[in-house]
Amino acid sequence: MKVAVTGATGFVGKAVLNVLKSVGHNTLAIVRINKGCMPAGIENIFEIGNIGPYTVWNTALKDIDVIIHLAGRAHVMHETSKNPLETYRLINFLGTQLLAESAGKLGVKKFVFLSSVKAKEACLSEAEKANCPDHLNKDPYGLSKLEGERALIKAAETHKMNWVILRSPLVYGEGVKGNFLTLMRAINNGWILPFGAIRNRRSLIFSENLAEAIVCAATQKTTSGTYYVTDGTAVSTPELVTSIAKALDRSARLLRISPTLLRLVGGGLGRSKEIERLLEDLEFDNAEFMHETNWAPTHTMAEGLVKTANWYKNILEKGSR
Repeated sequence: MKVAVTGATGFVGKAVLNVLKSVGHNTLAIVRINKGCMPAGIENIFEIGNIGPYTVWNTALKDIDVIIHLAGRAHVMHETSKNPLETYRLINFLGTQLLAESAGKLGVKKFVFLSSVKAKEACLSEAEKANCPDHLNKDPYGLSKLEGERALIKAAETHKMNWVILRSPLVYGEGVKGNFLTLMRAINNGWILPFGAIRNRRSLIFSENLAEAIVCAATQKTTSGTYYVTDGTAVSTPELVTSIAKALDRSARLLRISPTLLRLVGGGLGRSKEIERLLEDLEFDNAEFMHETNWAPTHTMAEGLVKTANWYKNILEKGSR
Protein backbone atom coordinates (compact mmCIF):
# COMPACT_ATOMS: atom_id res chain seq x y z
CA MET A 1 0.00 0.00 0.00
CA LYS A 2 1.35 3.42 -0.98
CA VAL A 3 0.21 6.27 1.26
CA ALA A 4 0.64 9.98 0.55
CA VAL A 5 0.52 12.56 3.34
CA THR A 6 -0.07 16.28 2.80
CA GLY A 7 1.00 18.69 5.53
CA ALA A 8 3.84 16.31 6.29
CA THR A 9 6.03 18.95 7.96
CA GLY A 10 3.40 19.92 10.55
CA PHE A 11 3.59 18.54 14.07
CA VAL A 12 0.70 16.15 13.37
CA GLY A 13 2.17 15.31 9.97
CA LYS A 14 5.51 14.30 11.45
CA ALA A 15 3.76 12.10 14.01
CA VAL A 16 1.77 10.42 11.22
CA LEU A 17 4.94 9.78 9.19
CA ASN A 18 6.55 8.14 12.22
CA VAL A 19 3.58 5.81 12.69
CA LEU A 20 3.47 4.90 8.98
CA LYS A 21 7.20 4.21 9.03
CA SER A 22 6.88 2.02 12.12
CA VAL A 23 4.29 -0.23 10.45
CA GLY A 24 6.24 -0.43 7.19
CA HIS A 25 4.02 1.37 4.69
CA ASN A 26 5.44 2.89 1.51
CA THR A 27 4.98 6.58 2.27
CA LEU A 28 5.17 9.76 0.21
CA ALA A 29 5.53 13.02 2.16
CA ILE A 30 3.92 15.89 0.24
CA VAL A 31 5.30 19.25 1.35
CA ARG A 32 4.94 22.84 0.25
CA ILE A 33 8.69 23.41 0.34
CA ASN A 34 11.26 20.73 1.14
CA LYS A 35 13.29 22.19 3.99
CA GLY A 36 14.93 18.89 4.86
CA CYS A 37 13.20 18.56 8.22
CA MET A 38 11.57 15.16 7.75
CA PRO A 39 11.67 12.45 10.43
CA ALA A 40 14.54 9.99 10.06
CA GLY A 41 13.89 7.32 7.44
CA ILE A 42 11.43 9.35 5.34
CA GLU A 43 13.05 9.56 1.91
CA ASN A 44 10.16 9.89 -0.55
CA ILE A 45 9.31 13.59 -0.61
CA PHE A 46 7.29 15.54 -3.17
CA GLU A 47 7.40 19.34 -3.24
CA ILE A 48 3.93 20.53 -4.31
CA GLY A 49 4.09 24.29 -3.62
CA ASN A 50 1.05 26.09 -2.26
CA ILE A 51 -2.07 23.95 -1.94
CA GLY A 52 -5.16 25.65 -3.29
CA PRO A 53 -7.61 25.77 -6.19
CA TYR A 54 -4.86 25.65 -8.85
CA THR A 55 -2.54 22.93 -7.54
CA VAL A 56 -1.58 20.26 -10.08
CA TRP A 57 -1.79 16.84 -8.42
CA ASN A 58 -1.23 14.40 -11.30
CA THR A 59 2.42 13.58 -10.57
CA ALA A 60 2.15 13.58 -6.78
CA LEU A 61 -0.80 11.16 -6.78
CA LYS A 62 0.56 8.72 -9.36
CA ASP A 63 0.15 5.14 -8.05
CA ILE A 64 -1.11 6.36 -4.66
CA ASP A 65 -3.59 4.06 -2.89
CA VAL A 66 -4.47 6.29 0.08
CA ILE A 67 -4.19 10.04 0.59
CA ILE A 68 -4.04 11.49 4.11
CA HIS A 69 -4.89 15.19 3.86
CA LEU A 70 -3.52 17.11 6.84
CA ALA A 71 -2.51 20.37 5.17
CA GLY A 72 -4.69 23.32 5.99
CA ARG A 73 -4.81 26.80 7.40
CA ALA A 74 -4.96 26.38 11.17
CA HIS A 75 -7.32 28.24 13.45
CA VAL A 76 -5.91 31.53 14.74
CA MET A 77 -7.27 33.75 17.49
CA HIS A 78 -5.81 37.07 16.38
CA GLU A 79 -6.74 37.18 12.70
CA THR A 80 -4.86 39.64 10.47
CA SER A 81 -6.47 38.82 7.12
CA LYS A 82 -8.91 41.43 5.81
CA ASN A 83 -11.18 38.62 4.59
CA PRO A 84 -10.60 35.65 6.94
CA LEU A 85 -13.22 33.36 5.39
CA GLU A 86 -11.79 33.68 1.89
CA THR A 87 -8.27 33.14 3.25
CA TYR A 88 -9.33 29.96 5.07
CA ARG A 89 -11.30 28.76 2.05
CA LEU A 90 -8.29 28.84 -0.29
CA ILE A 91 -6.81 25.69 1.24
CA ASN A 92 -9.38 24.28 3.67
CA PHE A 93 -12.22 24.27 1.12
CA LEU A 94 -10.97 24.93 -2.42
CA GLY A 95 -7.68 23.11 -1.90
CA THR A 96 -9.45 20.11 -0.40
CA GLN A 97 -12.07 20.15 -3.15
CA LEU A 98 -9.47 20.03 -5.93
CA LEU A 99 -7.39 17.37 -4.16
CA ALA A 100 -10.45 15.17 -3.64
CA GLU A 101 -11.52 15.54 -7.28
CA SER A 102 -7.99 14.82 -8.49
CA ALA A 103 -7.63 11.81 -6.20
CA GLY A 104 -10.92 10.37 -7.42
CA LYS A 105 -10.03 10.82 -11.08
CA LEU A 106 -6.56 9.32 -10.61
CA GLY A 107 -7.87 6.18 -8.94
CA VAL A 108 -6.93 6.80 -5.31
CA LYS A 109 -8.88 4.22 -3.30
CA LYS A 110 -9.24 6.07 0.00
CA PHE A 111 -9.17 9.67 1.22
CA VAL A 112 -8.63 10.50 4.91
CA PHE A 113 -9.30 14.15 5.79
CA LEU A 114 -8.27 15.68 9.10
CA SER A 115 -11.05 18.11 9.91
CA SER A 116 -12.01 19.78 13.18
CA VAL A 117 -14.76 19.68 15.78
CA LYS A 118 -15.28 23.31 14.73
CA ALA A 119 -16.90 21.98 11.56
CA LYS A 120 -19.73 20.56 13.66
CA GLU A 121 -20.47 24.01 15.02
CA ALA A 122 -20.40 25.79 11.67
CA CYS A 123 -23.60 26.85 9.94
CA LEU A 124 -23.68 27.07 6.14
CA SER A 125 -27.27 27.02 4.93
CA GLU A 126 -29.85 29.69 5.70
CA ALA A 127 -31.83 27.13 7.73
CA GLU A 128 -28.75 26.28 9.78
CA LYS A 129 -27.87 29.94 10.29
CA ALA A 130 -31.33 30.69 11.67
CA ASN A 131 -30.64 28.49 14.71
CA CYS A 132 -26.92 29.12 15.00
CA PRO A 133 -25.27 31.31 17.68
CA ASP A 134 -23.49 34.31 16.19
CA HIS A 135 -20.01 33.32 17.41
CA LEU A 136 -20.38 29.97 15.60
CA ASN A 137 -22.10 31.34 12.52
CA LYS A 138 -19.21 33.75 12.01
CA ASP A 139 -16.33 31.33 12.65
CA PRO A 140 -14.50 31.27 9.29
CA TYR A 141 -12.26 28.36 10.26
CA GLY A 142 -15.16 26.04 11.11
CA LEU A 143 -17.07 27.12 8.01
CA SER A 144 -14.11 26.42 5.73
CA LYS A 145 -13.55 22.99 7.29
CA LEU A 146 -17.23 22.08 6.88
CA GLU A 147 -17.12 23.19 3.25
CA GLY A 148 -14.03 21.02 2.77
CA GLU A 149 -15.84 18.03 4.29
CA ARG A 150 -18.82 18.44 1.99
CA ALA A 151 -16.61 18.88 -1.07
CA LEU A 152 -14.77 15.65 -0.22
CA ILE A 153 -17.99 13.69 0.24
CA LYS A 154 -19.34 14.92 -3.10
CA ALA A 155 -16.13 14.02 -4.97
CA ALA A 156 -15.84 10.64 -3.24
CA GLU A 157 -19.41 9.70 -4.11
CA THR A 158 -18.87 10.75 -7.72
CA HIS A 159 -15.70 8.68 -8.12
CA LYS A 160 -16.66 5.77 -5.80
CA MET A 161 -13.77 6.53 -3.45
CA ASN A 162 -13.79 5.42 0.18
CA TRP A 163 -13.51 8.39 2.55
CA VAL A 164 -12.99 9.07 6.24
CA ILE A 165 -13.32 12.44 7.93
CA LEU A 166 -11.75 12.71 11.38
CA ARG A 167 -12.96 15.64 13.47
CA SER A 168 -10.30 16.49 15.99
CA PRO A 169 -10.51 18.73 19.06
CA LEU A 170 -7.54 20.78 20.24
CA VAL A 171 -4.32 18.86 19.53
CA TYR A 172 -1.32 19.04 21.85
CA GLY A 173 2.05 17.36 21.75
CA GLU A 174 5.69 17.89 20.82
CA GLY A 175 5.90 20.89 18.49
CA VAL A 176 2.54 22.37 19.47
CA LYS A 177 2.01 26.05 18.72
CA GLY A 178 -0.75 28.61 19.14
CA ASN A 179 -2.98 28.92 22.19
CA PHE A 180 -1.78 25.74 23.88
CA LEU A 181 1.85 26.85 23.75
CA THR A 182 0.83 30.28 25.04
CA LEU A 183 -0.97 28.62 27.96
CA MET A 184 2.05 26.44 28.76
CA ARG A 185 4.29 29.49 28.74
CA ALA A 186 1.95 31.38 31.07
CA ILE A 187 1.77 28.48 33.53
CA ASN A 188 5.52 27.91 33.43
CA ASN A 189 6.12 31.61 34.12
CA GLY A 190 3.82 31.53 37.15
CA TRP A 191 1.10 33.78 35.82
CA ILE A 192 -2.13 34.03 37.79
CA LEU A 193 -4.93 32.88 35.47
CA PRO A 194 -8.57 33.96 36.07
CA PHE A 195 -10.06 30.59 35.12
CA GLY A 196 -10.71 29.02 38.53
CA ALA A 197 -14.52 29.33 38.42
CA ILE A 198 -15.02 27.91 34.90
CA ARG A 199 -17.04 24.68 34.92
CA ASN A 200 -16.93 23.46 31.32
CA ARG A 201 -16.00 20.15 29.69
CA ARG A 202 -13.49 20.01 26.84
CA SER A 203 -12.05 17.13 24.85
CA LEU A 204 -8.44 17.18 23.63
CA ILE A 205 -6.19 14.75 21.79
CA PHE A 206 -2.47 14.05 22.08
CA SER A 207 -0.67 14.24 18.73
CA GLU A 208 0.59 10.64 18.95
CA ASN A 209 -2.92 9.34 19.69
CA LEU A 210 -4.23 11.34 16.74
CA ALA A 211 -1.49 10.06 14.44
CA GLU A 212 -2.32 6.46 15.32
CA ALA A 213 -6.03 7.12 14.71
CA ILE A 214 -5.26 8.65 11.32
CA VAL A 215 -3.14 5.68 10.27
CA CYS A 216 -5.86 3.28 11.46
CA ALA A 217 -8.39 5.16 9.34
CA ALA A 218 -6.05 5.06 6.35
CA THR A 219 -4.96 1.43 6.51
CA GLN A 220 -7.92 -0.47 7.95
CA LYS A 221 -11.10 -1.33 6.10
CA THR A 222 -13.63 1.26 7.22
CA THR A 223 -17.10 2.43 6.32
CA SER A 224 -17.04 5.90 4.78
CA GLY A 225 -18.09 8.37 7.43
CA THR A 226 -17.34 11.25 9.77
CA TYR A 227 -15.83 10.33 13.14
CA TYR A 228 -14.64 12.10 16.28
CA VAL A 229 -11.28 11.24 17.86
CA THR A 230 -10.21 12.31 21.36
CA ASP A 231 -8.03 11.17 24.25
CA GLY A 232 -11.22 9.78 25.79
CA THR A 233 -11.12 12.15 28.75
CA ALA A 234 -12.83 15.53 29.01
CA VAL A 235 -11.54 18.20 31.39
CA SER A 236 -12.55 21.66 32.51
CA THR A 237 -10.31 24.62 31.79
CA PRO A 238 -9.11 24.73 35.46
CA GLU A 239 -8.42 20.98 35.37
CA LEU A 240 -6.38 21.41 32.20
CA VAL A 241 -4.36 24.23 33.75
CA THR A 242 -3.73 22.12 36.86
CA SER A 243 -2.67 19.10 34.77
CA ILE A 244 -0.29 21.16 32.63
CA ALA A 245 1.19 22.74 35.76
CA LYS A 246 1.79 19.30 37.28
CA ALA A 247 3.49 18.11 34.08
CA LEU A 248 5.73 21.20 34.17
CA ASP A 249 6.50 20.75 37.90
CA ARG A 250 4.80 24.05 38.60
CA SER A 251 1.91 25.15 40.81
CA ALA A 252 -1.35 26.13 39.14
CA ARG A 253 -2.15 29.72 40.08
CA LEU A 254 -5.88 30.08 39.46
CA LEU A 255 -8.06 33.01 40.41
CA ARG A 256 -11.80 32.40 40.77
CA ILE A 257 -13.61 34.98 38.63
CA SER A 258 -17.20 34.30 37.60
CA PRO A 259 -17.89 33.58 33.90
CA THR A 260 -20.26 36.57 33.86
CA LEU A 261 -17.48 38.92 34.93
CA LEU A 262 -15.03 37.30 32.51
CA ARG A 263 -17.46 37.94 29.65
CA LEU A 264 -17.92 41.53 30.77
CA VAL A 265 -14.19 42.20 31.01
CA GLY A 266 -13.48 40.32 27.78
CA GLY A 267 -16.07 42.37 25.92
CA GLY A 268 -14.56 45.59 27.21
CA LEU A 269 -11.13 44.50 25.98
CA GLY A 270 -12.42 43.33 22.61
CA ARG A 271 -11.69 39.70 23.50
CA SER A 272 -15.23 38.28 23.56
CA LYS A 273 -14.40 35.42 21.17
CA GLU A 274 -11.39 34.33 23.20
CA ILE A 275 -13.43 34.34 26.42
CA GLU A 276 -16.27 32.34 24.86
CA ARG A 277 -13.80 29.69 23.72
CA LEU A 278 -12.44 29.39 27.25
CA LEU A 279 -15.93 29.02 28.70
CA GLU A 280 -17.66 26.81 26.13
CA ASP A 281 -18.22 23.06 26.33
CA LEU A 282 -16.52 21.04 23.59
CA GLU A 283 -16.88 17.42 24.67
CA PHE A 284 -17.03 14.65 22.07
CA ASP A 285 -17.37 10.88 22.04
CA ASN A 286 -14.97 8.75 20.00
CA ALA A 287 -16.83 5.47 20.63
CA GLU A 288 -18.05 5.18 17.03
CA PHE A 289 -14.54 5.37 15.60
CA MET A 290 -13.20 2.97 18.21
CA HIS A 291 -15.90 0.47 17.28
CA GLU A 292 -15.26 0.90 13.56
CA THR A 293 -11.48 0.41 13.72
CA ASN A 294 -10.68 -1.16 17.12
CA TRP A 295 -8.47 1.90 17.67
CA ALA A 296 -8.00 3.18 21.20
CA PRO A 297 -5.74 5.97 22.47
CA THR A 298 -2.49 4.44 23.67
CA HIS A 299 -1.52 7.45 25.80
CA THR A 300 -3.58 8.93 28.62
CA MET A 301 -3.96 12.69 28.73
CA ALA A 302 -1.61 12.79 31.72
CA GLU A 303 1.06 10.89 29.76
CA GLY A 304 0.59 13.12 26.73
CA LEU A 305 0.92 16.26 28.82
CA VAL A 306 4.13 14.98 30.43
CA LYS A 307 5.63 14.30 26.99
CA THR A 308 4.56 17.75 25.81
CA ALA A 309 5.95 19.38 28.95
CA ASN A 310 9.27 17.56 28.56
CA TRP A 311 9.54 18.80 24.98
CA TYR A 312 8.79 22.35 26.14
CA LYS A 313 11.39 22.18 28.92
CA ASN A 314 13.99 20.93 26.43
CA ILE A 315 13.22 23.89 24.18
CA LEU A 316 13.75 26.26 27.11
CA GLU A 317 17.04 24.58 28.03
CA LYS A 318 18.36 24.85 24.47
CA GLY A 319 17.34 28.50 24.34
CA SER A 320 19.24 29.29 27.53
CA ARG A 321 22.53 27.83 26.31
